[in-house]
Amino acid sequence: MTIVARLAVRSYGSQPEVTLEFQVWATDDGWSPYQKKIQLEELRAAGVDGIRFRNVGQQFPEFQARSIQTAASYKAALALAETYEKCQGRPATFQYIDPNIQFPLMVKAVRPLPSSGVLAGETTTGGMVEATWTLQGLVS
Repeated sequence: MTIVARLAVRSYGSQPEVTLEFQVWATDDGWSPYQKKIQLEELRAAGVDGIRFRNVGQQFPEFQARSIQTAASYKAALALAETYEKCQGRPATFQYIDPNIQFPLMVKAVRPLPSSGVLAGETTTGGMVEATWTLQGLVS
């Protein structure tokens, strides 16, 4: 099966840089919601009618994605799931392979689920890791 996406997770402390490749990468809307949202703060004063708002900045919303990646064996799938867990809280660069689009993200959380078995179309037996990622865009 072909690789559809890559996630290059930057090094942090003693954790080395890691590049992950995915055979399946999907978001709820089929694309990564990579658009800033304006953050407003409500201002009220006691005894004064009306409400005012102050623009306190812009931030990318969090979104979830699901990935599937095969591994040579169940043991390799467990090791890959452990690598996924070490990516939490680290900045990364996400890349769609076709079309070639890249953008910076923060890996907020990841829930990997290793299992034995393979994706349809694969001829070898082994393992795979399904994961749910919580990500947030970063200002580049």
